[in-house]
Amino acid sequence: MLNRIPTKVLHNKSSYEVLYGHAPDLTQLEVFGCLSYASTLPSNRHNFDPRARKCAFFGYKTGMKGFILVDVHSTKILISRNVKFFDLEFPFHSSIVHTIPNTHIYLETIVPFFSKKTNTHEVSDDLISTPEADTASEAEQLDVVPGPNDEIAHPEPVRRSHRVSNPPSHLKDYICSSKTYPIANYVAYSQLSPQHQAYALSLTSEVEPANFQAASKGSRWVATMDNEIRALNENNTWDFVDLPPNVVTIGSKWIYKIKRHADGAIEQFKARLVAQGFTQTEGLDYFETFSPVAKLSTVRVLLAFASIQGWHLHQLDVNNAFLHGDLNESVDMRIPQGVVSPKSGQVCKLKKSLYGLKQVSRQWFEKLTKFLFTHGFTQAASDHTLFIKSTSTSFTVILVYVDDIILAGTSLDVFDDLKAALHKAFCIKKIGAPQILSWFGSCTHF
Repeated sequence: MLNRIPTKVLHNKSSYEVLYGHAPDLTQLEVFGCLSYASTLPSNRHNFDPRARKCAFFGYKTGMKGFILVDVHSTKILISRNVKFFDLEFPFHSSIVHTIPNTHIYLETIVPFFSKKTNTHEVSDDLISTPEADTASEAEQLDVVPGPNDEIAHPEPVRRSHRVSNPPSHLKDYICSSKTYPIANYVAYSQLSPQHQAYALSLTSEVEPANFQAASKGSRWVATMDNEIRALNENNTWDFVDLPPNVVTIGSKWIYKIKRHADGAIEQFKARLVAQGFTQTEGLDYFETFSPVAKLSTVRVLLAFASIQGWHLHQLDVNNAFLHGDLNESVDMRIPQGVVSPKSGQVCKLKKSLYGLKQVSRQWFEKLTKFLFTHGFTQAASDHTLFIKSTSTSFTVILVYVDDIILAGTSLDVFDDLKAALHKAFCIKKIGAPQILSWFGSCTHF
């Protein structure tokens, strides 16, 4: 203030004007401790929230266009740029407020209040953010030494609870990963059967790889991927062609799975190449995707008739069913990892459907339907997954649920001929008695 007040010694000029050659800007000069209202941003308030915070003017921030304020209600220090001042009103009023010219007396009255009650600092959202070190309490910057009668605030020690913590009762039936509550206190493997214990412990003995790079380090996974690629080549799944112009290709990914027996012993390592069908474009590389699935009511009726009439029941499972479908659209896929093309810059033009394509289930059902038509079956109008063949000596019914087939009829000789034809065309596996409960157990109860 002294540097900005004119003095007779300098011929009615201020020290600031003599030093810098121009008069100081006093438009931001306000009365210390006066009432002020800092505007709040519209984006941070609701319709019924106040449009301003009631504060007291506390000073200026060096290097920043803003005012240091103290919230009257929360006693938090904040910096705001949009402020309305009322120079004749003072929120923290005292008996010596009219002696404002005696600045040191006024500061001795106001500063202890802030130093005792202000314990947090914040910067208003309508300003440029500053480091916490720059928003330290202004009471410390004023170098006010407390008098002998001033109380010195000492922080109270934090009270520590000695209550014993127990886990919530609703977590007793769950496994919680917590250091406070070890899992050994809540999980007892002694309640499991020896076979189940062996299965649970075997899950960590071999880990499924997450990507091709991790799988390529294991000889068993490399052999599994080689078998998958060999099967795709034997099935004429693709042809290597040069990438046509203005054609968008799709990618592929390897999926790895370890199949186990009931006792946890590893049955086989399975690697499957899956196309990234989520990048396909409707109307360009696929059109129809709908594929019917057997109705549960049809399954119940078929089992009821088989039980009443004494029919034979067999269940068939098609090995890699989706790989047998023929593609009608032009689909170009980038060379998968682990596959080597004859020359660089080529892509795989898919001839057969591949797991992951949007039309894969439709193409498989269409291929199976054509096969059954050629062997004398007719399609039921009530359920398109039900196929019937009736002769003078036998009656045969086939019900299709994706790649699983229920075979019911009166003649085992017809069953054998049909199984041989299906195995030659699609490679049937798990030929034998039906396992209907395991097949539909997750969907319904019989």
